[in-house]
Amino acid sequence: MFQPFCMIADTVAIVEFVSEPVFMRLIGGRLQLRAPLVRLYQEVEVFRRRAISDTAVTVERMEVARTEYRGALMWMKDVSEVLDPDTSKQLQKFRMVFI
Repeated sequence: MFQPFCMIADTVAIVEFVSEPVFMRLIGGRLQLRAPLVRLYQEVEVFRRRAISDTAVTVERMEVARTEYRGALMWMKDVSEVLDPDTSKQLQKFRMVFI
């Protein structure tokens, strides 16, 4: 809200010191810069949104992998407690589980 008033004050100060053709060139220069700046802003916003969404997807995948890993560890712990490695047949099953 403050910026437009400053721009008006700046514009009035510039008009007082320069002639109209010079002032019009200054305004034209600002207008020429507007389109590239708007495009740059849009590109930065697209980059920011994609970075956020990519990070969210990466975190979700990491959480799924972590859950699967912890599940596999718990399963291996349960299997190792049930199997008795002293029996030859069970020893083979025990080895097959950990391969």
